[in-house]
Formats: sequence, C-alpha cells, structure tokens
Amino acid sequence: MKDEEIYNIFNTEKLLNRPVSVVLNNTSGSAGIAFWINSYYNLQGDERVDKQSDLVAKVKAHMDEVYAEGRQTVMSEDELTSVIEAERPDLAAKRRR
Repeated sequence: MKDEEIYNIFNTEKLLNRPVSVVLNNTSGSAGIAFWINSYYNLQGDERVDKQSDLVAKVKAHMDEVYAEGRQTVMSEDELTSVIEAERPDLAAKRRR
C-alpha cells in the first residue's frame, strides 16, 4: 500500500477508534480493492491479498462489467461481500462487525 499519510492526514484508528475506509467505484484500481478486502475482513500477515491476487482480479472484473453497463454509484458493502464470498466463502466468518 502506498503511504497512508498521503491520503489520510489523521490517525483514524486513534481519533475515531476505527480503521480508515475507502469506497470502490469505476475509478478504483486493484490496489484499492485489495486494501478494501484486507481492511473489511481484517486480514493479517499471510492471509492478506495483494493487487495481483486472483480474488482481486475477479472483483475488479465484476466491477468493470457493472460500470460498463452504465452504473454511476459506488459499490455497496453487500455487493462487494457477495462477490468476494462467492469466491472465498471462508472469508464470511472474518467479516468486520
């Protein structure tokens, strides 16, 4: 991940007691998708996905498809988790609560 301080000048976890979050839309790249997955499912160490992972590629392909059909709004948490957990059902138990 790029230096978080470039995008988020505050320590979100310290100030708000929650991790920084991002939204995904038609301009999101693979790194942003990987960040969302790792953050949402609290993946650590070897569990983390990177922007070259098959899971990220499948989510990106799905997003590209729905935006090519004319979608204008950001992807919802429910939409993202349904695509992700269809590919990786084991992640359902790791959802951020």
